[in-house]
Amino acid sequence: MSPACPAIVVVGYNRPRSLERLLRSLASAVYPPDPVPLVISIDGAHPGSLEVAHAFAFPHGPKTVLARERLGLVDHILACGDLVEEHGRLVMLEDDLVASPHFFRWATAALDFHADDDRVGGISLYRYAVTESCPAPFEPLDDGSDVHFIQIAASWGQAWTREQWRRFRTWDAAHGPEQVRALLPGYMRRWHGPSWKRRFVAHLVATGRSFVFPPVALTTNYHEAGTSATTFGLYQVTLEARAREYRFVRAAESRSSYDAWFEMTPGCLDTWTDAFRGYCYDVDLYGVKDPEELAADHVLTTRACREPIREYGLKRVPNLANVIEGVEGRGIAFVPRERVEDEPTPPVRHHYRLASVAEQVWGGAKPPSAAGLDLSIVTVEQAAGEAVGLASALCAQPTPLAARLRHLVVAAQRGQDTDAAALDALSQAPGALHGVLPPGAALVPGALNEVVGIFAALPEVRWLSMLPGRAGPSGAVSAVERPADWIARVRRSPPELPWAGTFWRRELWDQVVGDARPPSSARELWSLLAAVADLHVALDAVTFDATFGATAEGATRSVPRTRLSRWLAAATWPLFEFGPARLRALHWASRLAPHVVVWNARSGACALWHYPPEATPRG
Repeated sequence: MSPACPAIVVVGYNRPRSLERLLRSLASAVYPPDPVPLVISIDGAHPGSLEVAHAFAFPHGPKTVLARERLGLVDHILACGDLVEEHGRLVMLEDDLVASPHFFRWATAALDFHADDDRVGGISLYRYAVTESCPAPFEPLDDGSDVHFIQIAASWGQAWTREQWRRFRTWDAAHGPEQVRALLPGYMRRWHGPSWKRRFVAHLVATGRSFVFPPVALTTNYHEAGTSATTFGLYQVTLEARAREYRFVRAAESRSSYDAWFEMTPGCLDTWTDAFRGYCYDVDLYGVKDPEELAADHVLTTRACREPIREYGLKRVPNLANVIEGVEGRGIAFVPRERVEDEPTPPVRHHYRLASVAEQVWGGAKPPSAAGLDLSIVTVEQAAGEAVGLASALCAQPTPLAARLRHLVVAAQRGQDTDAAALDALSQAPGALHGVLPPGAALVPGALNEVVGIFAALPEVRWLSMLPGRAGPSGAVSAVERPADWIARVRRSPPELPWAGTFWRRELWDQVVGDARPPSSARELWSLLAAVADLHVALDAVTFDATFGATAEGATRSVPRTRLSRWLAAATWPLFEFGPARLRALHWASRLAPHVVVWNARSGACALWHYPPEATPRG
């Protein structure tokens, strides 16, 4: 007798529109004639999400809506996973996903085939095109099957049998946080906050198991605002559009098997080439494994090294193809571990030189167009003529922005607070973006265009603050304080922000103020904005100074790149050192979670990569 259909478990919180989109994709999917149970679990019983869940008609089987007390993301995922005890098998989908019409067919077939494969920890519906360890393009080798295996727990669509889930829960209950941390790859140890995925990956590493991944994704994410979603667009992938007969293979027989760093395992690589037989070696072709993670006597790596035993060129994609085919050249080395140089991770372009997906995502740099975004700047004068120098500097901005820049100079009334005067003026200001620059603000040429460019490229950035600086006698701009100290102040609630260098979208102002009385102070405004939108902080260059009262006209953009550069390199590791020329480092100040924006040279689009605070230096 065939097992019952897996239950579909939808994990939701406070994103009713996202939930509705996912449910629409489920309604249009292909199912077997047998009933398919659907469970929609809403953490915190969010009313908007509950309304969507109750209104959704699912004609393929019984629907259950669970209105839970607030558990938090990790406990909610675990509680939803525990539903496998009732249903035997389940497919779990978070509410920021969308599913292929053929998702259920893949999940059922993979669960059936791998139900008794002890080396399988779960089934992924998502298929990586970009690694999580770098990130860099990922293309598994084709071994003749339709599956590949990675020692990574899927979190963008996954499925388990009761036995697979039980093994994880039993192992997890017996191991504490420090034991989990010791098993994780270094890049995961730098992730921020609690994570069920890290715990599952530690279980996979400890037990030698992997997840099964499909040839084409059956789910993809939108990465909209939510509990843990911070990366915009980088991990969206193409969905499977046709029904196919999958060619499965057991994990022990696969020739496409990867570790938790997305590197092919040595045992698997040995099935492709005899070049390293008899050696004990690690594979580090992305060059991101921490030194202590290179435990074998030899390393196959792209890092700089001395006197390699063998070398290979970097002319084929994926990089493993160069090794398997013995491509002549330099770039990949097989070398004793002690001869590997201790240097920064090599640039991604050293791995992928062809005009491929890698070149489109990582090569070159072109800032996005800021067309259509007008900027209104308010300046409050307490004495006539205070804003003359600032007005001249704004007019002198060497960008096309000047034609769309509106500078409103407001005279403070007798006894009127300058904050109140500025806020009154803002309620009437035109333009899509707003900001306040006090008299004496020092502007680095091109800074405002950079601000508008960030807003144009990243719709999820709703308000932004720039690292304060000052212009010295020579005209060079330097930081007012260490970035770490400034971030610490910005993280307070409400954040301690200067007017100069803080900007927001007009639609955000309309959302929090609307037709009501404007806030009475900047502090009150920051509190209102922070309540509904995450503050992003740009650390890539020093742009403004009001506190120190330098003039704008002599300032240049020659920002000293010594200590600040080193701090940024650590804060944005590894992407800062992977180095498209125009990287932009952005921090989500409420969590001190760095973001790096990578410009696409061909389209002008960009991807926002989140990196955790553990990667940033403290103090």
